[in-house]
This record gives sequence, C-alpha cells and structure tokens, in this order.
Amino acid sequence: MDKRCPMSSTVGTELFSKSDLPQQRLIDSDRRYFCAGAENTDLLNGTFSKLPGLTSQPGGCVFHSIQRLDRSLSGWLNELSEFFRKNHANLIRFYLHESDPKIESEILANDFTRVCEVGFGRNLQNNDSGRSVQVIERTAEHHQLYQDLIRTSETSPDGHSMNPREYCLLEESKIRAGYMTPYLAIENGKAIGAANLDLNNDFARVKNVLVASHLRGKRIGTNLVGHIMDVARKRGAKQIAAFALEDNQAAIGMYKACGFSEFCEQFEWTRKA
Repeated sequence: MDKRCPMSSTVGTELFSKSDLPQQRLIDSDRRYFCAGAENTDLLNGTFSKLPGLTSQPGGCVFHSIQRLDRSLSGWLNELSEFFRKNHANLIRFYLHESDPKIESEILANDFTRVCEVGFGRNLQNNDSGRSVQVIERTAEHHQLYQDLIRTSETSPDGHSMNPREYCLLEESKIRAGYMTPYLAIENGKAIGAANLDLNNDFARVKNVLVASHLRGKRIGTNLVGHIMDVARKRGAKQIAAFALEDNQAAIGMYKACGFSEFCEQFEWTRKA
C-alpha cells in the first residue's frame, strides 16, 4: 500500500553555530525530494520511493528515512534488495545518517559501496551581489535548452550515470509535485548551468547544481548558487544548505566560495540489483 512519507522533526535556528545546525532540516529536504511525485511505501522501518516508469534511473527507486535497524542486518539487506528487484530497479540505493564502523563493515561485506555526502550551510542575513551570469527561472518553454545541457554531462549531480531524457523526466516530476523551483544560467541563448531551490518555511536548500562540462571552473555554479541565495532571502529564508559529494572538490569549493560551512554528513549505499 502506498503511504504518505513520515514527517520528520525540524530544528529552527537564526544563526549557524557548531551547537545548533539544521542537519535534520536538510535531511528532511531529501525526504521530501524522494517522496515528491513518487509512490511511497513504508517498510523495514523506512520509506521506499518509486517513480513509475523511471525505476531504471538511480533516483527512480530510493530507500530513505530509515528510523532504525533492529534485526539481522544481513537479513534486512536481503529483504530490501529483493524489494528493489521486484520493482525492476537497476540499483539498490539507501541512505544512513550516521557512521557506525560495525554496521558499515557488514554492509560492505554484502558488496555495497559507500559514498559520503557532506552537508554545507550558511545563514542568509547578508545581502550578496555582483552576479555576472544571467539566471532565469526555468519553465516548460526551456525544456530543450535544459535537455541539451544535460547531454553535456555523463553523470548527474549526485554522481550516477544517467539517461538524459529520463533524468529530465525525473526532475520534472519533482517540479510538478511542488518540491522545487528550477533555474537556468543562460549565455548566448544556451543553457550553461542549472540548479534548483527547495524553500520550506524559512529554510532553503540548493539541489542538483549542474554546469556544462566545457565551462566548469568559470564560476557559473557559484553565480547560480548566489542567485538562488538571493531569491531565497527575498522569500523569507533565514538559512540555506546543500549536500555535496565528499570527493567532488569543485562542488565543495563552490559552496565555500558562497560562504557555506561544513556541518554534517550522510552516507549513500548502493549495489547493482
């Protein structure tokens, strides 16, 4: 039976500090992203989110919002893997938000691969300026521009290989469901970068920043994030955050250039189905 995703508790704060950072609000943004436009099923103390017709994409089937692991871990992994296979997924993919050496050792022994995602954030009290790239809100009329941009990259922003057409459909399903607002960086009539804004009350999240492969290193991503920060601030956001892959130094440098600081980690586990 499909069910609504479980609500997560949130932590509000006016300023970033080491003792009070919005980790749960960033994790909750991930939960809402996976659930948006998907068929959601509660099982094994978590939520399985499936996008019909897109299960071959890494983002088309995801297990998340895991509350606890209270049984044999090997049995839990086998049961979860079987559920992915029954839903015709190419990749078994789930998230944990804490690092436990004993648990990680057993998951690795079951042929899963771990990827660390680092959470970055900052407050939005200061007014930034000086954008040097034109950024527009993406609408249906920009579909071809966006698809042309996607074709310049072999991997999606989360590091997985992708089919450009199916990745566009996946993103559009999240937009239609109201999770995020998409933006494009434009130059000479072409899309040279893309990013999305999730705004939930006074908390904003940058999602899926992508820059044309031949133009990386030219501060296009920095300008995109800066524009999203400005929009979020004007709409009442007091904080903004994002995840970046631990080994993606370009993304980490981009967020640091925008004044973000590291404050948490989460762990993606994957295995071919």
